[in-house]
Amino acid sequence: MKFKFKLIKLEDLCGKRATVYSVVVNDEEQTLFDRFINENFPKYQKELTDISDQIDAMATVHGLRDNFFKKREGRPGDGVEALFSKQLRLYCMRFGHVILILGGGGPKNTRTWEEDAKLDEENRLLQKFSSLLTEKMRNKETKWSLDATELIGDLEFGDEDLTEDD
Repeated sequence: MKFKFKLIKLEDLCGKRATVYSVVVNDEEQTLFDRFINENFPKYQKELTDISDQIDAMATVHGLRDNFFKKREGRPGDGVEALFSKQLRLYCMRFGHVILILGGGGPKNTRTWEEDAKLDEENRLLQKFSSLLTEKMRNKETKWSLDATELIGDLEFGDEDLTEDD
């Protein structure tokens, strides 16, 4: 299946300790993070507030400390992790302690993400994005800014064909 990804800096969520991005897939009108918010509001309003507060604390005060994240939420080496509240999982990726890329997610009602169709879809989508971003960085088409606080260069990964093994 063909995917087109675009990395979008979320200026309203950025702070002096972290730069926050999300992903637009296939020219959709909203980012994966916006879709996550819209799909889970108002039913999970408290949990959304908890996750938003975590993002704000990381961006403005703490940086992307390990204790905010549930690690190894994807396949080995893909960098997919999760921000979480009591009932929600938000899949994301970190680069160092300063760049956070927010994906999508949803309510977690099963033991593992693979057991839930929605979480499985959101997680695998971020895994595919991770694969393409890694390739762009390896080829130096996307790279760190000089001050190492942003990603610069080609932030659109267009129409590559991804197999299930990627």
